[in-house]
Amino acid sequence: MKKIQQLGKDFGKSLYDFEWIALQRGTGFRGIRVLLALGGVIFVLFSIFVGYHLTNFFADTKKEVESLPEFTASFEGKMLRVDGLEQPFVKRYWEEFGGAFVLHVDTQSDVFGASKDHQQQPEDLVVSIGKDRISVFDSTQKKEETFWFTEGVDSFTKEDVVGVLTKLQGFYGYVSAVLISLFATTLLLLWKLLYLSFLTFFAFLYNRLSKKGWSYLELYSVGLYAIICPSLIMIGLAFFALHIPYGYSVLVYLFFYMILQKESAGNVHGHMRKGSVSTDDSLEKKD
Repeated sequence: MKKIQQLGKDFGKSLYDFEWIALQRGTGFRGIRVLLALGGVIFVLFSIFVGYHLTNFFADTKKEVESLPEFTASFEGKMLRVDGLEQPFVKRYWEEFGGAFVLHVDTQSDVFGASKDHQQQPEDLVVSIGKDRISVFDSTQKKEETFWFTEGVDSFTKEDVVGVLTKLQGFYGYVSAVLISLFATTLLLLWKLLYLSFLTFFAFLYNRLSKKGWSYLELYSVGLYAIICPSLIMIGLAFFALHIPYGYSVLVYLFFYMILQKESAGNVHGHMRKGSVSTDDSLEKKD
């Protein structure tokens, strides 16, 4: 419990206390703990955001499927047959986002045209289902992918699709949101560690020019604390759909600059390292 409380204090100090951050010079990569705490915050926010939008997406999709007539999709070998649905079937979904999701179904024609042919707007994402394949045209990448049916695919009805979407709308949707958020958070933290090495290099050049006497590893170690506040600020801006070019880099450099100005704090800590333990260690021993 005391370690958790100490982590909370460290997290809070990393948001504003430049002198305290400077005192972490030479303590190694203890700042990883604070970065992992930031990852926990991001993970929770991601899970809430993704879970909300993902379950709403499945709910909207379920309504659209329920509006369709009763149909049965059956496979004979590698061939798909859809009964109960007037074909060719073309419908546009979610047009309020500029483009739309376009579904095209035609399992009766022997001629399978390009999915792009059913695009009405440049931003449309088109999924075309034929008797032996599914073709997807991605308007973002301007690329069409085709997937051929294989043998052994189960047949399904409209009720089957509605049942799957009902599960995805509930428990399985939230589980998917957690897994997606965990994966995204892990990638984000890895990117921050890698990008910090790049930002530290330029801070190190400034350190050499100003003759501050910090090593690259010392700057990287305090940088683990310095990226916490800029990360939270950028997350807040993203919540309000605001994007500032190079905003994150500028904020991190501002933290580096303020930390390097605490030359006296760095010198004090330099003496402390020779015959004393770090601040956190001393607190834990007192406890």
